[in-house]
Amino acid sequence: MDYFDINNFMPHGMCYLWRPELVGMHVIADLAIALAYFSIPITILVFLRRLDRPVPFRWAFIMFGIFILFCGINHVMNIVVLWHPLYYVEGILKLMTAAASVATAVLMLPLVPVLIDRFTRIRDTAD
Repeated sequence: MDYFDINNFMPHGMCYLWRPELVGMHVIADLAIALAYFSIPITILVFLRRLDRPVPFRWAFIMFGIFILFCGINHVMNIVVLWHPLYYVEGILKLMTAAASVATAVLMLPLVPVLIDRFTRIRDTAD
């Protein structure tokens, strides 16, 4: 299977009838969302590197960063498929985002009681 096959598909922009205001609106929105999504993992990375002590649950920050990074990549891909119908590549990226999303959600579930316990102890010692 040729994942880069563009001969049998039309670009997504055709669905918008190539109306500049509609294509432009989607490009601007997806670009702004992607830039915001890309800034979040960078912020997480800067936070983890600048902190002068070990970060509890560092893996959770990393998982969120990976998940959010993939979300940004998907928005960039939304722009690409407006002109280039790389729908198999888009689907693979969505599957990777789904895997990162599900893994983050599943790994976070057991962390909730631990965090509640820690924050309760912090609150109780502050009172």
